[in-house]
Amino acid sequence: MGVGSMNIPSSMSGAATIQTQLLTTSWPGGSQHRVRWQWRCQVDGQGVEVFPLLARTWRESVIEKLSSYRSLPHNWNSYGSPPPSTLAIQKAIGFVSVLLDDSQPRPRVTPVSGGGIQFDWSFGKRELEIEFLPDGTIKYIFSPDWDSDGIEDTIDSVTISEVARLFEWLTTV
Repeated sequence: MGVGSMNIPSSMSGAATIQTQLLTTSWPGGSQHRVRWQWRCQVDGQGVEVFPLLARTWRESVIEKLSSYRSLPHNWNSYGSPPPSTLAIQKAIGFVSVLLDDSQPRPRVTPVSGGGIQFDWSFGKRELEIEFLPDGTIKYIFSPDWDSDGIEDTIDSVTISEVARLFEWLTTV
């Protein structure tokens, strides 16, 4: 288990301390993986942010993209929308880091008007969208073809079995 720490100056809040640690982590379902976790602590007392640093995969680039949504300004879409909420970003990062793996199709990830984040996949004529709303609610819609309105549902949390069911539906023709 390795631990590293460095101080990074920040023009906005004085300084930040970043610490990384390599740990063996158990995921839901019992599998274990070596994951490098990173902690960020702002000196001005704004709190601590903890997230996994994944091996250089599509998942890592999606987590970086999600993290960048924190810096979107109000009215980022020129229609008055707030940036994605902290809760929507946290739920989306958790979804990518725990529930998705590199064998699953890479999603398109975009902020949505109102403060949410949307993931979407297309496979042939089938489409799947999962949206993390600002209040932490998770909504998904799947459409069997381009002419259909699709089926929509709201859930409290996305489980591994739910993701497996949705991806099986998406990729089975």
